[in-house]
Amino acid sequence: MTASPTLPKYRQQLILTVLSPVLRPLDPAAGVLLSICGLAASAYGLIRAGQVAAWSRTDVWAPITVGLVLLAAFVLAELRIKVPSFDPRLLAQRTFGGGNAALGLLLFAIAAVTFYNAFHLQCARGFSPIEAGLASLPTALGAMLGRPLAGTPTGPAQEPDYDRGGSRSVTEATPRSGAGNRPAHERL
Repeated sequence: MTASPTLPKYRQQLILTVLSPVLRPLDPAAGVLLSICGLAASAYGLIRAGQVAAWSRTDVWAPITVGLVLLAAFVLAELRIKVPSFDPRLLAQRTFGGGNAALGLLLFAIAAVTFYNAFHLQCARGFSPIEAGLASLPTALGAMLGRPLAGTPTGPAQEPDYDRGGSRSVTEATPRSGAGNRPAHERL
């Protein structure tokens, strides 16, 4: 492992990544702060839009705009530094970018269904919060049982080669399992 001259030895051990045995320096604070502030501002604007049920208000679109500007600044900052915490160029790779897009859409859909399902089970069906949580267990169990099918790195740490069959099977099976779980929730 190569050591970074700018960090003490005990701090370098915290920066090792799963796929890279090479020590990496910390990302400059500006990059980390830009991403955190950008995500927080965007999330605040979206939450505020839900509270006031209007997109045209300044207290809705201003935080979203500020968040998007901060996230764009984060991407530009990460493109300019030698060892970025997140390299935006990875998204240009078809498998990495497509996989992240599919995963993002999947997580967004699962979060939306889980959020709506909790309200539906409690308000429309009269479930207690515990009963509504227990009724959501099939979704959690499906995610846990589906994990072994996911692609895993099979190449050397410098150039990991991901198992393509596993990723494809999970991407194709997930919508089908969601459709298959619907009758289980309907009976409740």
